[in-house]
Amino acid sequence: MGSSQSGERMKKWGVSFICLVWLLLMPVTAAARAGGGGGGGGGGGGFGGSYSSGRSTWFNTAEEYVAIGYVGYSGVKMAVRLRKKWRNRVRETAPIDPKLAAQFEPLFTEVEAAWSVNQQADLATLMQPDYFLEQKKVLDRWAIEGKLNKVDDLKILNLKQEVTPDKNRPHVVVFAEARDYFIKPKPFSKRLIAIVS
Repeated sequence: MGSSQSGERMKKWGVSFICLVWLLLMPVTAAARAGGGGGGGGGGGGFGGSYSSGRSTWFNTAEEYVAIGYVGYSGVKMAVRLRKKWRNRVRETAPIDPKLAAQFEPLFTEVEAAWSVNQQADLATLMQPDYFLEQKKVLDRWAIEGKLNKVDDLKILNLKQEVTPDKNRPHVVVFAEARDYFIKPKPFSKRLIAIVS
């Protein structure tokens, strides 16, 4: 995402926030004025006044509920994206242990091969359970859309290891290049085959 897109997104959020605050803090005031007048000779009478209605609750109209719902939904959606981005960030790296690199390269190639044919049973055994569940959602969505993500000509350029306090759970950073594209496989068609004996 470019910095201009990020700036536009921030402007959109800023305007939305200002509009929301304006809607919530805008007073609901009604003025009322009644009669007054003078008569001849005997005097007159008059009545004047104003009526100001404060809000008894924060939300009185459907528009306020919609605005609050939209802001709440947008906030949760943004928080989920930021959390995912934070979790997937690359931390401090160091050269990878040669033994770990020798174990990791075939595993990475095997994962990419299973990914290319949507072999979720294999992926479930090759990935951490929580990561597999995230990737399963992506693969399932693509399957519903009739797409298959192919990865060909995979070449690992460099492997590094994140510096983590837990040496028993290494994190590997992969720099690779590949031909990555979508295909739409031919739909499976059922044919009725009659066997005559």
